[in-house]
Amino acid sequence: MNIFAQLQQGKLIAKGFFAPHTAGEQERIIPTDEWRFLSLDDQADQALGPNFEYLALLIGKPDR
Repeated sequence: MNIFAQLQQGKLIAKGFFAPHTAGEQERIIPTDEWRFLSLDDQADQALGPNFEYLALLIGKPDR
């Protein structure tokens, strides 16, 4: 199963910084539901939406 499908199903989570990034802003976990309209650019470590994006993504397993 690919990374994008695992993000959509909540088997993996991603966190990143909302763009445009400002100094001191905290990274946030990207809600699973948002992966319905985000596209993953794993080469640039970005998640791109229709009018927004997340930068500097970290992807891993959720704490359960």
